[in-house]
Amino acid sequence: MFFFTSLFTVSAASSSAQPEVVHEAAAPGVPVMDDDLDDLCNYHKQQNKNSRWKTVMPEGENPFVFYDPPASLDEPVVLISAPHSHRTFRYDEADQTHASESRLGAIVQLVSEITGVPGIRKDWKSDDPNYYDIVPDETQSPDHTPGDELSYLAKIRSYVAEHPSIKVVLDLHGSSKVGKTGESPSNWAVDVGTGRADGAGDGSFQGADGLGPQAFAVVTNAFEANGLHASDNRVYAGCCGQLTVTRFAALELGLDAIQFEIAKKYRGCYQSQRDDLQTMVQSLVDTIAGLNQLYSSSNSLTAPQN
Repeated sequence: MFFFTSLFTVSAASSSAQPEVVHEAAAPGVPVMDDDLDDLCNYHKQQNKNSRWKTVMPEGENPFVFYDPPASLDEPVVLISAPHSHRTFRYDEADQTHASESRLGAIVQLVSEITGVPGIRKDWKSDDPNYYDIVPDETQSPDHTPGDELSYLAKIRSYVAEHPSIKVVLDLHGSSKVGKTGESPSNWAVDVGTGRADGAGDGSFQGADGLGPQAFAVVTNAFEANGLHASDNRVYAGCCGQLTVTRFAALELGLDAIQFEIAKKYRGCYQSQRDDLQTMVQSLVDTIAGLNQLYSSSNSLTAPQN
C-alpha cells in the first residue's frame, strides 16, 4: 500500500525500516560543450521542420519519439520526458489546443545522449499526454481509439516494466512565469514541482525509497552550483488535479516524479542566449548525475546480502 501525499511516494509498511542514507554532494555530470549546444539547436530545427510542431499527426505516424540509452547503460535510474515539445489537443479549451513549449524536445534528445538515460518527447499534434490518461471520446487524433491509454504513457509504462531500475521521472515543461512578484531573484530559472496537493511547497515529502527530500536537494543543488535559482511548487506542483505525466508516474507506476517548469530565458538558441542555455542543460545533466548516485547508492545499501 502506498500513500500519495505528493509525487514522491512512500510505502506505509516499509518506510520506517529503510536505513538512513547520508549522501555527500554529488559530483557534476559530463561538461556540456559548445558543440553540444550546436547539436541541440539543430535537433530543434529537425524536430520542427515543415511546421511539424503544429501539424496534426498523419495516419500511420507515432505521436512520440523515444530515445533509448546506449547498451552500456543497462540499469538506467532516470527517465526524462517532454510532453509539450509539440502542440497538443485539449478539447475543453477555446481553440482545443495547448501550445508547444520551445526546445524542450531538443533538450530531452541531447540530455539523453549525454547522460545515457532514456527520454521521450511529443511528436506531431495529437491528444495531450499531460492532460489525458486515456484517449477522450472527442479525439481528433488519427489512429487513436477512445478509451485506450495514450500511447505516450503506454510507452513509459512498458519501458518501466522492462527496466525496473527506473526510479524517477523528470518531466520538462516551459514557463513564461517567474514566480510571485518580488519574490523571484534575477537568476530564477526553474520551478520544481514535487506534487504537494495543498500547494504548501515546503519540500517536506518522501520518496518511494525514502529519498524524496534528498532527491529534491539534488535538483536544487545542481541548479545552484551552476548559478541558477530553483524555486519549488511556485508555478505548478505537477499533481494531482490534472492528469499530468508526473501524476501518472507517481500514482500509476509508483515512481518518484518531478515536474520542471523552465523559464523561456534559458531555452534560447540565439548567440546572446547561449550562456543561459548552457547553464540550464548543465544543471539538468548534473541533476541526473546526482540522482543516479543517490538511487544507486540506496539500492546497493538495501540489496539482499549473500
